[in-house]
Amino acid sequence: MLIKRILGLIIVMTAMLGLAACLIATVAGPPLVDRVATGIDDSVTSINGTLDTVSETLQLAQETSSQVITGLNTAEASVLNTAIIISQTRPMVSNVGDIITGDLADSLDQVQATIPILAQLAGNVDKTLSFLSQVNILGYKLGIDYNPATPLDQSIMAVGNSFNGVPDKLRAMSGSINATTQGLDTTAANLDIIASNLHDINASFSSFSRLFGTYLQSTSAIKQRLQVTQIELRNDLQLIKMGLLIFVVWLGLTQLAPLYIGISLLTGRTAPITHLDVDNHPSRQMMEERNV
Repeated sequence: MLIKRILGLIIVMTAMLGLAACLIATVAGPPLVDRVATGIDDSVTSINGTLDTVSETLQLAQETSSQVITGLNTAEASVLNTAIIISQTRPMVSNVGDIITGDLADSLDQVQATIPILAQLAGNVDKTLSFLSQVNILGYKLGIDYNPATPLDQSIMAVGNSFNGVPDKLRAMSGSINATTQGLDTTAANLDIIASNLHDINASFSSFSRLFGTYLQSTSAIKQRLQVTQIELRNDLQLIKMGLLIFVVWLGLTQLAPLYIGISLLTGRTAPITHLDVDNHPSRQMMEERNV
């Protein structure tokens, strides 16, 4: 009898602990899942904010590139026009000298002054895209594979450095233009070379502008993908919360039978098993009388 009560006490304690664990899981489980979902939402929202910043930076860089391209087109047209004027007529040498050493040099100075701003913007874009290429949310990657051999800001600064000395060379041509008109052919040839260099530089900036546009489209696509992923994660977490709740309730119900058995063993109120008296059963007696 004592062994039954000890066994009943163990079963009751085990069942009570199981019920308590199920109750705690029922109360604390859903809020825990909700906190995880909130943390994921906050992370995705933060990344969306970063993507918005990247989009704004890319848009600004694209606009700045367009302004630089416009300035280079103007400078290239000025150089070509000047070369034509020098080749066609000598009397206009004085006026051409003013254009070359003044307006054109100043235009190139303005373009060169814009290069560091564009390089700084490109550096911010480069750092942000490098960060986003390493982001990983619950196994979901953003789809950015950004690892250029040369950072954007260094490439742009290299292009800008190609302007070094060009305005000074143009201004230095003033003495030769004013001193003689005999070297007009040579001056025109030099201007053609400068125009060709400006054309090449302009082509480089055009490629940067297209690259910024491509990154802008990629950023927009990533943002849309993140929004879809966020909705899917919310739905998955809701299913997990519902499944956890159902499992805990089912597990708690399975503890009721052991609890009842344990209480019965502990209190000694188990119903005795009755045995049928086959020999004295009325049906057995009736069968014997028929056989007689």
